[in-house]
Amino acid sequence: MRRVLGPAAGLVLVAFALWIVGLDDQVVDASGATHRGRLLESAGPAIVLKTAEGERRFDPGGIRSVRAGLLSAFRPLARNPAAAVLGILAHLLAIVAVHLRWGMLLRAAGLGTPLFAVLRLGWIGQFAASVLPGGIATGDVVKALYVAKGTSGRRAHAVTTVAFDRLLGLIVLCGIALSGALLAPGATRVGATRAILAAMLLGALLLLALLLFPRLRAATGLSRLVPRRFSALAREASEAFALYAGKGRALAAAALVALVAQALVLLAIFLYGKALGVTLSLFAAVAAVPVAQMVSAVPGLPGGFGVGDLAYVALLPDAHVPAGTALALSFTYKVVHMLLALPAGLWLRRYRP
Repeated sequence: MRRVLGPAAGLVLVAFALWIVGLDDQVVDASGATHRGRLLESAGPAIVLKTAEGERRFDPGGIRSVRAGLLSAFRPLARNPAAAVLGILAHLLAIVAVHLRWGMLLRAAGLGTPLFAVLRLGWIGQFAASVLPGGIATGDVVKALYVAKGTSGRRAHAVTTVAFDRLLGLIVLCGIALSGALLAPGATRVGATRAILAAMLLGALLLLALLLFPRLRAATGLSRLVPRRFSALAREASEAFALYAGKGRALAAAALVALVAQALVLLAIFLYGKALGVTLSLFAAVAAVPVAQMVSAVPGLPGGFGVGDLAYVALLPDAHVPAGTALALSFTYKVVHMLLALPAGLWLRRYRP
């Protein structure tokens, strides 16, 4: 039951986002009637909508609203493929940077894994996150299982590098999102997330401190809460995390790479927006999009579809991005991310740890 609950909820959220946006364009006239079709003209002396019954013309002064649907939001892609290609390149570089960050943490833990193996294992985890329910969480589990098999005798150390890598990435993304939210108008939905983001950032930093310093855990009494049957595992994990306590330079370098990776992700999304016919404002790029990306990490459908798409639809209109374009932007990013992960499926057949 639990296995299907997350994907089912994700499907409901995707359907809800599609229902909000709609596939077709729509015009609501003065009487409140809704007309659906394809907008041929949305500016000038008249608004022209092509419907199943033919073309209909509306006086701009006599309508309540005009809204482009998802299909119209995707049409500009054909007119601006160069921006999409550049976005894919930035997206690919961001993925490589994420994998390199994990490789740096492996090296800091004394697990010198060859670069090729790091990229291969990272891509396998991304593939799992893209095709299996649970999204990023599932990808991390698969990556941890593979790296544990390849490091006999130090499996706990290998697995903790995956958890530490995810925590470091979360802290950087949360810091970017909070910085953007602090600059956002308080009346916006993004501005309303300030307290939540601040609490998440402080909680993540506290968790980082607890993982790095065993004495702090002992002082807080958290060590005594671990059941006896898990005490040996907890002690091994504690030793693994403690390896990073004296690796300040390595952690700072990994955090810098995480920042570069997130910057490349935001650049990719900005370029996808250009390809879809919108120029994301600074507010959208450093506030609305990072918050939506954080929400997209909530486990659910493969590839992060579902709650993240709804977050884009809810947050980006505050940054003057139409809801249809916001959903198209979310879909574009996730589909490209999934396509870039597919080559790792070939490695799943060949790889033998």
